[in-house]
Amino acid sequence: MLRTGPCAGASRRERRGYALRYLRAAPARPWRRGSAGRGPARPALNAGRSLGGSFLDTDIEGELARISLNITSQVLLAKHVSAAMAEQDQGRILITSSLSALTPTPYESIYGTTTAFMLSFAQGLREEMREYGVSVTALLPGARATDFHQSAGMGNTVFGSNDWKNDPAQVARQACRR
Repeated sequence: MLRTGPCAGASRRERRGYALRYLRAAPARPWRRGSAGRGPARPALNAGRSLGGSFLDTDIEGELARISLNITSQVLLAKHVSAAMAEQDQGRILITSSLSALTPTPYESIYGTTTAFMLSFAQGLREEMREYGVSVTALLPGARATDFHQSAGMGNTVFGSNDWKNDPAQVARQACRR
């Protein structure tokens, strides 16, 4: 399931007239159009979980679930919002990848490759959507101070500490600038 949602500073954006909402993508019901019959004007596709540990030791079902979340859910939603934007000849799509897309990620091998997929997908989609006046941006943030590594079972590693990581609200604000 993918949630798209408001950027940090939503109250300020709401005062400017933006309507912000979460949408969920799932294979059975990937996307619903809004009450005006249009899709979102600026969706932020952001889904990602990891499973820490040696690839030889991790559970294949857990890995496949993360591939589904990190890739399939975002592609499903992108398929629908990009079609709606192409019909309107305008729009902006933000796809979150990661700095992990640019380097090997031992002990997070599936996560790193899913972020590399999303980066490549965003780059390809950007070229396809250009003729429709739709911009596609790939965001590659570094580590953020969230529960990401804790939930991946990596809380007792150097990555488990949030002391050195970026503030997620600041990353969101920077990503949502015009």
